[in-house]
Amino acid sequence: MNSNTLREQSPPESLSWFPFFPKDWLLEETVRLMSHAGRGMCIDLLSQQWAVGSLPTESEALRTHLRVTHRALWNTQWRFLQTFFPVCEDGRRRNPQLEQVRAEQHLKREKRVTAGTQGGHKKASNALAMLQQSSSNALPTDQNRSDQRERVNL
Repeated sequence: MNSNTLREQSPPESLSWFPFFPKDWLLEETVRLMSHAGRGMCIDLLSQQWAVGSLPTESEALRTHLRVTHRALWNTQWRFLQTFFPVCEDGRRRNPQLEQVRAEQHLKREKRVTAGTQGGHKKASNALAMLQQSSSNALPTDQNRSDQRERVNL
């Protein structure tokens, strides 16, 4: 796989959103040093990483993806951006905090799926029990018939 392509061959399991903590973002020293344009680039790169799992290594590939035409602006902001997205062992860039959030979100999702499945099985079991109970009450048994005859004969 070419480490300079924007998309990975197998994107991560889809999580359509990631939590964003404005207070943490605004208090981050590197963010405060960036221009508004640099902050926008950083958010775009975080979003791209979330969607496909990682980013290319080469700054030129990222600049092209972000459609930054002013090289001077890019070069100024790249100093900050590359600290957010270090190169990992596989040769791709990732923001470590975002990957931690991804792991936490996957764990929460799995817990919800498990709880939902267990709840669904419990509901189905209860519904089946109620159906069996109501059907047994609806059909007269030999004991029910003899009880009814005794009541009529009284």
